[in-house]
Amino acid sequence: MPLRPEVLIYVMHLLTLLYRIIMTVGALGLALPATFSREVSQLIASLADELSASEVLNHAARTMLLLALAQPAAVGGGRGGEDFETVTRAFGGANAMLFLLVDKGGTTAEAIRRVQSGLCVQHAGAAMGLAALRAAYGNSAPLAPGLGLPPALLSALSSHAIVQADRPGFTSEGRGATRRQVALFTSHSMCMPRLFVNAAAAQALLLSRRGALQLTLRTGWLAVVSARYAPAESGGGHGGGRGFGRRDFGLPDEVAEPVVLLPARGAAMVALEALEAARTLLLSDYPAPARAQGQGREQAVQGQAAARLAQREAEELAAWWRLNVAVAVHVTPHALGNQMGGIGGFLCFIDRTELPLHVDPLRLPRDPAPEVAAALEAGALRCVELLLREAGRDPYGPAAEVVQDLLGQRSNDAWHVLAALLAHGEERGAAALLGTLCKLIRGLDPRVVAECGAEGPLDLVRFKVAVAVLGEPVAVSSWHAGQPQSPASEQLLRMLSLAACTLLPVASGLAVRAVGHARSRLAAIRVTRLLAALLPWVPLLGARCIGPPMDMSAAGAAVAATEGASGSGQDGAGGATTDDDASSWRALLLEEVRAVELLGVGLELVMSLALESDEFEEDYPGLLGVLASGCLVVADVCAAAPPPAAVPAAATAAAPSPLGRLTWRPEALEALVTRLRETYHSPWLVAAVLDLVEALEGASGVRGGRAEAPEHRFSAPEALSPLVLPPAAARSLLRTCANPGCANLEGDSEAGLRLQACGSYGAARYCGATCQAEHWRAGHKEACAQGRGARVGKGVAGGSSSRSRAGR
Repeated sequence: MPLRPEVLIYVMHLLTLLYRIIMTVGALGLALPATFSREVSQLIASLADELSASEVLNHAARTMLLLALAQPAAVGGGRGGEDFETVTRAFGGANAMLFLLVDKGGTTAEAIRRVQSGLCVQHAGAAMGLAALRAAYGNSAPLAPGLGLPPALLSALSSHAIVQADRPGFTSEGRGATRRQVALFTSHSMCMPRLFVNAAAAQALLLSRRGALQLTLRTGWLAVVSARYAPAESGGGHGGGRGFGRRDFGLPDEVAEPVVLLPARGAAMVALEALEAARTLLLSDYPAPARAQGQGREQAVQGQAAARLAQREAEELAAWWRLNVAVAVHVTPHALGNQMGGIGGFLCFIDRTELPLHVDPLRLPRDPAPEVAAALEAGALRCVELLLREAGRDPYGPAAEVVQDLLGQRSNDAWHVLAALLAHGEERGAAALLGTLCKLIRGLDPRVVAECGAEGPLDLVRFKVAVAVLGEPVAVSSWHAGQPQSPASEQLLRMLSLAACTLLPVASGLAVRAVGHARSRLAAIRVTRLLAALLPWVPLLGARCIGPPMDMSAAGAAVAATEGASGSGQDGAGGATTDDDASSWRALLLEEVRAVELLGVGLELVMSLALESDEFEEDYPGLLGVLASGCLVVADVCAAAPPPAAVPAAATAAAPSPLGRLTWRPEALEALVTRLRETYHSPWLVAAVLDLVEALEGASGVRGGRAEAPEHRFSAPEALSPLVLPPAAARSLLRTCANPGCANLEGDSEAGLRLQACGSYGAARYCGATCQAEHWRAGHKEACAQGRGARVGKGVAGGSSSRSRAGR
């Protein structure tokens, strides 16, 4: 029987009063200072006990739904519509206050979570969320399956929400909405996911898990589209209305623009709540199929059911990741400071609580983990590169803070994330990611490396990434001849080869410049940390310059045999070093990486750090040995370098010692020998460094030492050395601007950067006139003239040959 208007209004006022009492008590519990902690705990405990004993929250939600079902005309508009709006807003406010109490933790959190898990409370939250969706999409949003909500109830609530949304000023662009209307629409959209989170956490989800997940994801997409189409003047975050990347980046075709949009700031809150709720629902278990007791057909049916269940879980995980990537791209510009950590945390597809200590690039599994596969399929690789480029354009913007949470926590975490992207992602996209990382590190100020505490959010990411990409894989690689690599390991090796040609020279120059700013012991330690990541590459690249070592261990002999048998190595990686390859390796090591200067600053830092030798070895394990091996192998590379072809034999005999380019002070090498002895390093290594000291003194005319290179050669090559690509093959993985100082981060990806060929020669390509002019002044002018002359000469020779053949 329909209620009289005055009775209906009285009931709605009573519900509003109840909800506001809950809000007031909760606000007191959150607002009182810590000195009243005992009283606060008693107050919240009393609230939880009363709510649990009376089930008043569940009864109030049932009454609210019955009012909407029995009096659809009364709640649709007029005075009754305004009062019902007040009830629904109070319902959302009371539950929001309880959410805050749950987040605060304590002994009452579980009790409050159970109070919010009543069937009618869950139905009310789902009804409000679905009503907001149907209002946003013009009453065309499909009903989620299995929620058990009467269509008449949804129709009444949708009509109520549409009436409120159609008030003057609440347009589809989201401009001109009153604060009251914004609160109503946002509350409807945000309350439902949080109720699902609490119910799933309490293992009391009474609605269909699949239906709740679909409804939550649909709410998240409403937030994403609202943020994407939000105008700049709507405000709500650091980025105004400007999104990252293309307007349709990460948006599925079936996601249409809604009639009514959430405000930009509300969209960020709703998106994060939807992601958290959907993630919680994903982690809650499906009911397992009943175990078949018989044989044959029963077991086959059970197997099919399990396969369908696994496929459904994979599809749901992929759907969550599509929403996650879209949130990172489109919602981040509107997020507030405390929300960006949540976006970065959701974007991290690794479980930081269960990470192995290291990831060996040579022992990766063939297939990625399901979480990684879903993330890559959803576009996580492009998304991470896009955020990095946006962070480079705005180092203190929202993208920089999201990237800091994703990659800037610990170097080990950064390597886990980047290794998965580089190994399992699409190869061209992985190479483009490396190109973007190289440009970001190129923009790092060396003073930031040395001066502790001076960095911004992006500077910390740059430093961590340089240490992670260059330090972690070399430190943990373990390879034996004949050991097969998975396709993921092979691709990661190609990416590391590209990093050696692009990222390593940039980081090496950064470390050399940073030493000049290390004026304190703490600054020297920070620079040494970067050096510890770079120095292992020196013996690795040096092994490719000088070929198989003389003093071969069993493992080294097996490596050489494998190289000789395979010729070009495994799948194009590594292999025997030809003369042309050795020349390109020497140019990379000595001219681009500047190994002599890098080792020199390493030797000086070892002398300057006031650490006992055992402390130094504990803080930087293996660094002393790597430093010594690097000095020896660079000396070998300099001694083995052939003289230029144009130099006469007599001039070659009179030329100075090839060690003359080694600018290391013998005193620094002697200090290294002392530390090597104190840390019980190999006597062979100590003797080899002493021979190098004697050779350097002879080259400089000191103490009458000998001027020839030492006879000792560094032992077996590093694990990665036989497998890395030659520089030319590595650089062919990504065509980028020929200007070594290019820092152009325009566009969504390095692979999409438009390049124009040099007009006179054509071999070099540039992203713009600025880079072309810089490279021209830096030395391309001479190289261009030589290349143009060689091309003309080749053309003349070809023409003469053609005429000769024609005459015959």
